Amino acid sequence: MNIEDIVIYWKRQTRTEDGLWLHPDDREILSERNRHTFNLDFPVGPFIGNVVCSPVVVLGLNAGYHETGTAKDFDRGEVDIRGQLEQNAMPDKVDWKNRKGAARSDYYRKINYGELLFDGRAVMVDACAYRSKSLSNEPKNKKIAEDLPSVKFARRWLLEAVLPLANAGRRLVVAKRWSLWNASSELRTASGVVMDPCPQSSNITGGAKEHLRQWLTDNGFGVWNP
Repeated sequence: MNIEDIVIYWKRQTRTEDGLWLHPDDREILSERNRHTFNLDFPVGPFIGNVVCSPVVVLGLNAGYHETGTAKDFDRGEVDIRGQLEQNAMPDKVDWKNRKGAARSDYYRKINYGELLFDGRAVMVDACAYRSKSLSNEPKNKKIAEDLPSVKFARRWLLEAVLPLANAGRRLVVAKRWSLWNASSELRTASGVVMDPCPQSSNITGGAKEHLRQWLTDNGFGVWNP
């Protein structure tokens, strides 16, 4: 598997006749709304940043959802929908620094590695692309997420496309929210991986922060002062 396969995979995201945005592989599981509380009213963003080229890969859990905040990210309607689909399909072509809509929501502006997502040095990839208020506190959603084909694809992508690059020194993986990735042993033994000691924090913390700062400097990616 190649790093760009995640882009190819999510190009297949579609809007159903019922107005639900999802990957066709997940349709059978997610189309029954009573089984979960994921919000499917907007196209999903499985990653924030240039997933093809960014040297740092931050592992996330799933996209967040806020009743007013998420709607605000798409308040320009089809313009923001097209923008989301564009950044999913061409992450190495879009101007991340000047993105509007979901990619520049307040959440990503405030976290301490936000600047890295928008200047091309990092990408944040969620194990589950679908939005919810707090997956850690949603046992029904988390159980369903374990069965989603798109989550299983993300796990394969991590193991087969990303970790080989990390082991070769060509990527640094920051395991921020790694529980749903189902790869704890592989992450802990790979040479190009750093585990965040406080996964519940929205920021990269502790030794992971210092490791990331030093790695960027040592590999010629500039200074990072969170």
